[in-house]
Amino acid sequence: MPAGRSTAEAGKQIIKNKIHKLKFPKNEKQPEQKKTVEYLYIEADEDYVSLQFREKKGELTENENHQKNNSLITKLVYIHEGIEKEAPQSKRHKLINPYYFCGVSHGEENNQFWDEIYEYINGHYNLEKVKKIYLNADGGGWIKSGMKRLEGVTYVLDEFHLEKYLTKLTSHMKDSREDAANELRRAIRNQTKKEFEEIIERLEECLTDDTGIKRVADAKDYILSNWTAARLRLRHRDGVTGSSTEGHVSHVLSSRMSSRPMGWSSSKYVPVEGI
Repeated sequence: MPAGRSTAEAGKQIIKNKIHKLKFPKNEKQPEQKKTVEYLYIEADEDYVSLQFREKKGELTENENHQKNNSLITKLVYIHEGIEKEAPQSKRHKLINPYYFCGVSHGEENNQFWDEIYEYINGHYNLEKVKKIYLNADGGGWIKSGMKRLEGVTYVLDEFHLEKYLTKLTSHMKDSREDAANELRRAIRNQTKKEFEEIIERLEECLTDDTGIKRVADAKDYILSNWTAARLRLRHRDGVTGSSTEGHVSHVLSSRMSSRPMGWSSSKYVPVEGI
């Protein structure tokens, strides 16, 4: 054992090395008969986890703001058949037959990640009978690129991010904020991009600081770049349901990987505290 290194530290290193060598097989089990459903839902989001190192200790660098390059995106995608009440009189709801995928893929690996998701869908559902497949998400680049790997998917902006950016557009309106937000919702739902931008111009007239002007400009660009997806969300027609991505990221990923101070390694994301 190297000088100055405790038995406990060496034990942690041995455990980490063994876990890094593990190979987790894909779930290849196929049902005897594919399911027939009218609508199918894919929801996607991500969490940011902090790495103690990427390949070896001491390699992390800092930028001009003294921030380390130790943040990595962990992706969450899950498939389900809709939403139902937990019990007949319950106010709580649950997903119907959810199935989860997690990964840290990028580049070509991201394509493989989405191909695996498609293989699951195609292997478990009779796609000829599915009326629509909806992808509920925030429009992130890795998610939009995944849409190109999935045939016949309709993108719908998730409620959390739509409301987040509507708040950015209207937070300076104080007591009139909700009225302004409702006007924007009506424009997205039934009017044109031009009419939406005209409302934004009126809202901008109430701003005097550069920070507020930039906030509104960024929020406007976000909604315009996801215009059709935002419209589908607000219309709630043809099988569109509410999304639950934020809650699932919190429950599935954040509760384990980012809510508590831990250091992770990029290979397998096991806790490597104190190594």
